[in-house]
Amino acid sequence: MTATTIGAKGFARAQTKMNHAAEATQKLWNKEREVVVVTCGRDGCWYCATDTAAAARHLPAFQVEVLDTTGCGDVFHGTYAAALALGLDLKTRLRFASAAAALKAGRRSGIDRYPTRTEIEDFLGASETTGPTTD
Repeated sequence: MTATTIGAKGFARAQTKMNHAAEATQKLWNKEREVVVVTCGRDGCWYCATDTAAAARHLPAFQVEVLDTTGCGDVFHGTYAAALALGLDLKTRLRFASAAAALKAGRRSGIDRYPTRTEIEDFLGASETTGPTTD
């Protein structure tokens, strides 16, 4: 079983009393967790994992024209969980979840505005050379 913690920057800062998301990410990580992710909206996310030797790494957000951020965190969480269930590696899970959140941000609110797997894959394919990459 993979122990994963994902939280928004405000929650991480409140829990750790650290000002920077990277510091909060590192403070939240421990040996019982395989992955800790702190989401920072348009600033992307920070993550620590067993394979990063507990050093916080940054994944920039995809740049999109933002129309509505309602539900972006839920979309990130849900897509990350689906990618985990599919057996995708950490870097792919993070890119997939980030792409889904970016697509949602570029749309108005409503459940029918959540991106499909095909839309996410197409977006990632189009962003292959310009989208964010993990370290």
